[in-house]
Amino acid sequence: MRAATTAAGGEDNCLDNGRRRRGILGHRRGGAAKCEQAPASSDFGRLEPELNRFLFANGDDDCRSMGTMKSALYSLVVEAPEVRNERLIMAFEAFSIFGALFLNGVWILYEYGSAKNDYGGEATTELFNRVFEGVMAASLACTTFLTLFAAGWWVQTVCTLGSTSSPDFIFQLIKVLAACKYLLWGTITSTVVALFLAIYSNLSPQWPGVIITLAVFFVVFARLMYMNGRAQCKGTPLEFYHYPMWYRLTLLHPLGAHKYAFGKGKKDLLRRAKQEANEIKSKAKYQRRASLPPKDDGLVVIDQTLSEVLRDAASNLGAPKYDTAAIEESLGKDWVLQTKQLKGMSVERLSQYMPYGLADEVHELVQTDI
Repeated sequence: MRAATTAAGGEDNCLDNGRRRRGILGHRRGGAAKCEQAPASSDFGRLEPELNRFLFANGDDDCRSMGTMKSALYSLVVEAPEVRNERLIMAFEAFSIFGALFLNGVWILYEYGSAKNDYGGEATTELFNRVFEGVMAASLACTTFLTLFAAGWWVQTVCTLGSTSSPDFIFQLIKVLAACKYLLWGTITSTVVALFLAIYSNLSPQWPGVIITLAVFFVVFARLMYMNGRAQCKGTPLEFYHYPMWYRLTLLHPLGAHKYAFGKGKKDLLRRAKQEANEIKSKAKYQRRASLPPKDDGLVVIDQTLSEVLRDAASNLGAPKYDTAAIEESLGKDWVLQTKQLKGMSVERLSQYMPYGLADEVHELVQTDI
């Protein structure tokens, strides 16, 4: 018999130690409380607890931000394997190419701001020059490590992703990509600080020029950061919501933090994040069903009770705690007592007993899994 798919992000049909376990993609055989491993294509392994939290699959009781830079990468995991593998390879490619090209920029910036050149450093102190040298060393280290490690994993993913879809391997790739993002932000931060020091070193002691140039520098930089943060907050609210608070505040700074990070802005961000999570879960459920083998003669959903089918359908729609008792009572009045009786009903007929959206999901579940 074929494993039936439950809610993407809803409750798992298997019973674990007498308690219902939630998951991204649950599976059940028959009506017995027996758990079986899902196929490799749908088993997220060590990533599943993190994905559950990322997609708010644990219910409204756990809507806290994960506070991790990996949040931008989790949505890749539920993509089709071909799409996911291609994007992972492209991510490492982008990191390695950027790092290789930006090494020239780091060296140019060092030549521009160093007191050892012929352009500036006349009004700077020894301590100032040492700070600049240290910041540039950090920038060079971050850029170099980013280039080397990203290039190595670029080759590794090209060679291995086509032949393996191990959840543990994907889990490690997510961690490596997150490390690359930290190195990228280390490069960005050290470069911005070094550019500020280099401008000061070259223009001082011409103080009017220093003040005007640094003012323009900060205004342009702050505006670009705000635009970047607002675009991420509006375009990818789920990923943005799970970023660390320091990262969100760095992107938005005082111009936008009060709009998107606190109070009503935070509630609106959470609402849009949940909406995106539901879209991702629906997409994952559709891809899971599309990847299932042809139906056999086994009956899966029939072995479930009406209550279980209704709860699974409600979980698929993001309402795992929805009370289906009234619906079951209404069906019972018309002697609809077994799950197999639902198969012959149209969505319109089912909607006489339950909300239309739930009726459509129940109809889809029954027609798919029987």
